Amino acid sequence: MNAVLQSLLTLTPFVEELHKQSQQWYLCPPALPLILLSEVQSCLPSRNWARKKWTLVVFLTSVAGCHAEFRSGTQQDAHEFLSVVLQQLSSVSGEMKSAAAAETLSYTCPVEAHISFQMLNTRQCAGCGHESGRTETYLNLSLVSKDSVSQGLLEYLKAEQLEFKCDCGASESWQRRSFSTLPK
Repeated sequence: MNAVLQSLLTLTPFVEELHKQSQQWYLCPPALPLILLSEVQSCLPSRNWARKKWTLVVFLTSVAGCHAEFRSGTQQDAHEFLSVVLQQLSSVSGEMKSAAAAETLSYTCPVEAHISFQMLNTRQCAGCGHESGRTETYLNLSLVSKDSVSQGLLEYLKAEQLEFKCDCGASESWQRRSFSTLPK
């Protein structure tokens, strides 16, 4: 939790976007994860250790409310925790946008604006060359361990052969991934 919160809360544009939306939080009860993350961020410079501990416990309890693996108090995977937190923060986006629009306000999800990105997955038939693609939104990538992030990305983006039955009768195709959008 510590590593994830330090990483998220040092992303200045993300934190600024989080605080810009604060007036909309109270229009929508499911905005609790946003409120709690803001509370964690606001108590960072404090020397009141009891307040810090209480704020972190409440934040963790909120996350664990939907994800039982974080209830035990034992060490868990930081990547899993990051994924869960980002998903919780972005999951209220639709409701927040609707609630804000009802009050003639607008809402921008900090996760969507600064962290999420889109990848295009293109499949090409090895027989006839027909291509089909779909765009998916991601909050993070799991890269295979390599000597560098660049090498991990190259490996992730490398075309791979798939078994896929095409209308032309061919049973093999290639899949390529590429970035459609990048996170800020």
